[in-house]
Amino acid sequence: MPPNHRPQDSAVSLESARLLLRPFKYDDFESLFAMHSRSEVARYLYWEPRSADEVREALARKIGRSRFERDGDGLGFAVVLKSSSELIGDCSLFLASAEHRQGEIGFSAVPAARATSRTRSTRSRSPRRPCVNLGSIIHGPVSSARGS
Repeated sequence: MPPNHRPQDSAVSLESARLLLRPFKYDDFESLFAMHSRSEVARYLYWEPRSADEVREALARKIGRSRFERDGDGLGFAVVLKSSSELIGDCSLFLASAEHRQGEIGFSAVPAARATSRTRSTRSRSPRRPCVNLGSIIHGPVSSARGS
């Protein structure tokens, strides 16, 4: 990756009309514990409901995840509802292959936030659009394979 496109040089935050995705901070512990300790959240993830100590360790890893240059690097984002400043989700971006510019996105959300999102999307009359092009944030401008 070119040295002029390094997200770790500054905190990357993403924003939509309703949500803010920002780096995690230690103050997020209570909200993250409330989410990660729930069986209805953990059932879709790679772990069982987490204890307070396990969430502290996970939060420390999320805060330390600040590089996106080599295979296995990643960025973690707290998903915050802008209207209330409530942490309602957890989103991670992992670099699976730097050579092939491939990654993975993982996310989890509190059940009430998922229900609200489904309700909002079914009421929406406009087509859904991505709120941001992650490729341009991580790697700079992305051109289409069709040249358009």
